[in-house]
Amino acid sequence: MIYFNLRENKLVEQPHASCAHVRIVHNVGVSEFADVLCERGSTITKTDTIALIQMIGETIQSLLAQSYSVSLPFATFSSGIKGIFDSPTDQYDPERHQVRPRVMAGAKLKHFFTYGVEVEKHLLDQTRPILFQYEDVESGTANTILTPNGIGRIYGKNMTMDTEQPDQGIFFVDQDGQKIRVQKIAESRPSFCAFVVPQECVPGTYTIKFVNLHGEELREGVFNKPLTAQ
Repeated sequence: MIYFNLRENKLVEQPHASCAHVRIVHNVGVSEFADVLCERGSTITKTDTIALIQMIGETIQSLLAQSYSVSLPFATFSSGIKGIFDSPTDQYDPERHQVRPRVMAGAKLKHFFTYGVEVEKHLLDQTRPILFQYEDVESGTANTILTPNGIGRIYGKNMTMDTEQPDQGIFFVDQDGQKIRVQKIAESRPSFCAFVVPQECVPGTYTIKFVNLHGEELREGVFNKPLTAQ
């Protein structure tokens, strides 16, 4: 079941127009993914499964680095270059251009979402933290990179918290589901937080979670774009 709610669509002039926002209830990391795979009847161990996932990722990277595209049943991977070239004779300049990975849903995954998924509308929880954007000051990027020991900024709403409570705050969650709590917060407002990215964020992919207390219930907001620590 995919859960969604409706929010105001400010991109169109139609009165009362809304757009759907999918609610992510949980982020599955590599370790948990391997557990689920083994529960579904895999004939290899969890350790071997994690190693295989790592090998698949490294193989895709190796092929992309040779200017190949990789088409798998669930996704097609390719590369692109971001930036403006001043003329047909202009050359690639790392200061102005960036090589970016591109991922498109594969035919089998598209078919599954068309015919195999049920959806359920939920009312928007106005009290839950909502995260709009992450900015990494050190790299000057948004929603892509995080720099350990650098300054990070989150923009959103309902982002109040009690920093003295260890179960509240900003957390970076790695692919194995391990949480790293932000300890140094420079500024905290309901719509903005500035903080030092934990040095413990080793290279890898992370998800941001913001947890606060509403009444007697902990509320969790998840940023829906993965961030890469370098």
